[in-house]
Amino acid sequence: MNWGNKIFLAFVLFAAYIITLVVVCVKQDFYLVSPDYYNQEIAYQDQIERQQNLAELEARPELQFSRSDLLLTLDVPKEQRFDGLSGTIHLFRPSDAGKDVKLEIKLPQDQGKSISLNDLQKGLWRVKFNWSWDGKEFYQEKIIVI
Repeated sequence: MNWGNKIFLAFVLFAAYIITLVVVCVKQDFYLVSPDYYNQEIAYQDQIERQQNLAELEARPELQFSRSDLLLTLDVPKEQRFDGLSGTIHLFRPSDAGKDVKLEIKLPQDQGKSISLNDLQKGLWRVKFNWSWDGKEFYQEKIIVI
């Protein structure tokens, strides 16, 4: 084999390598964490106000995570009545948005409610708790590892 054939073979192998990379990249599944992330960023000031409202409360509902039982419990303090509280608990999986779970919460029927997390995939989860009570909105976030 002379040097001209070797150069031609090198170009062919390089072109095949580049074509393979392009095909693999095109078939790669990519997604944004949220399809409307731009609108969420614009409304982020509302989120800051929700967190400030939460900081102003002396007694507040808390999400408690039990790693041994894989239970997420909504713990409501008895010294404060949160009748009429309604909201959502969003179990957010940063690595795969398709595994997210949203649950609706209403007090007093969901007071002390425990949510089993046995069906969730192991790894990092963000628990986002949005709720409204007494004309104000609140936001609480907790990071858990299953």
